[in-house]
Amino acid sequence: MNLTPFSSLPKVGLALSGGACRGAAHIGAIAALEQYQIQPSMISGTSIGALVAAFYAFGKTPEQMLEIAHQMGWLDMTRPSLSKMGLLSNQSLRKLIEKHLGQVTMQDAPIPLAFIATNLISGEKVVLDSGSVADNLMATTCVPGLMAPVEINGRLLVDGGLLENLPLSPLQNMGAEALLAIDLAGGHNYGKPDNAMDVLLSALDIALDNNARSHHQLADHIVKMDLSHFSRWDPKQALEIYQTGYHLTCIEISKIQQMLQEKSGVVPGIKRWLGVES
Repeated sequence: MNLTPFSSLPKVGLALSGGACRGAAHIGAIAALEQYQIQPSMISGTSIGALVAAFYAFGKTPEQMLEIAHQMGWLDMTRPSLSKMGLLSNQSLRKLIEKHLGQVTMQDAPIPLAFIATNLISGEKVVLDSGSVADNLMATTCVPGLMAPVEINGRLLVDGGLLENLPLSPLQNMGAEALLAIDLAGGHNYGKPDNAMDVLLSALDIALDNNARSHHQLADHIVKMDLSHFSRWDPKQALEIYQTGYHLTCIEISKIQQMLQEKSGVVPGIKRWLGVES
């Protein structure tokens, strides 16, 4: 399908869900979108989706992100914590972020960027669209109970997936005209747990995945990925997960193009009717 000229296309907002090491599929999805010249005007992420979103928004290529993902492991992201609030600390994540991006803020991102976190005190969703990228990523990737909550502006923040694992609502507020989502929770098989930690993580996965599906109606198109045969915690699978994400997104490209084609006519018409300039 041939799309209309780029200037007439809607502003695409790309939402990347949580999913731990399966987040390498997001990188594959971005590579597929780039291949077909579909580039987001803004991007949001929750948990690992936020990490991929940040790297992409600051100019990292899919190849560079895949190399980073391949080198990352659970122990690279966490360390034992002395805090009574969690067994682990994700302070090591700050070093990883600053190594590859520097000490940047959300406002520095060439592509507008937002993350989702959960306020552990109020129980409310928090949209992180300003301030330190490293601080915000530590908050949205903080697994409650395992990691000590991250304090930002007097709020104790943990993984945003508890409330919005597929972060579409920030994109609406950022002015997106077409909402495209990559959901890593397309499967329903969580495998048999081997120990208490597996039980805890599987229970959390089920809750987060069902939460993501509850937000599907907000999207104009969702690439649903069944990655249940991949571990959420094994970085050695990064390349295979990346390839799966790329393949599954390529399958959906014609539908995505059709959605954008339809939006390219609808959005200008609405703007003209409202008397709003593009």
